[in-house]
Amino acid sequence: MRQWLTSLLKTVLAQKLPLLLASLSPALAGGLLYLRTEIAPHLSDQTGWLALQAIAVTAALLPLPLVAYFWFRPKFKPLSWGVHQNLKTGAYFCSTCLIPSKVHSPMYLSSDGRFWKCHSNSNHKRPNPEFKEPPLPPQLSGPHAWMAR
Repeated sequence: MRQWLTSLLKTVLAQKLPLLLASLSPALAGGLLYLRTEIAPHLSDQTGWLALQAIAVTAALLPLPLVAYFWFRPKFKPLSWGVHQNLKTGAYFCSTCLIPSKVHSPMYLSSDGRFWKCHSNSNHKRPNPEFKEPPLPPQLSGPHAWMAR
């Protein structure tokens, strides 16, 4: 249930965040108008009102950098061997498909482990940097080595 709720909140925030940020300025103006009608009669001069406005605007805009950090942070890290890695899942994505056409199709490891292949186009493949050649079987030497072959 909790996972469903968090995924719902993430999708709603991802789709509605620009609208929420755009509606922040009318809400801020309405709040300042309310403060002016309620608190301004109690302030002795105009300087107090300006200070109150500055505090209200600062308090309202304080979460904006935090929201912007989570909204615009990079989701992929480019690697030196020609692929991008998803920072959250660790999956590899083909750079030639991801950059121009935004295809988010994860790459898969070939059957022998030598290459990472792209799902969207079988021609895109990158060598696996972690692949090690299997060791050769030991070569027998001596007068009876021909029997072991």
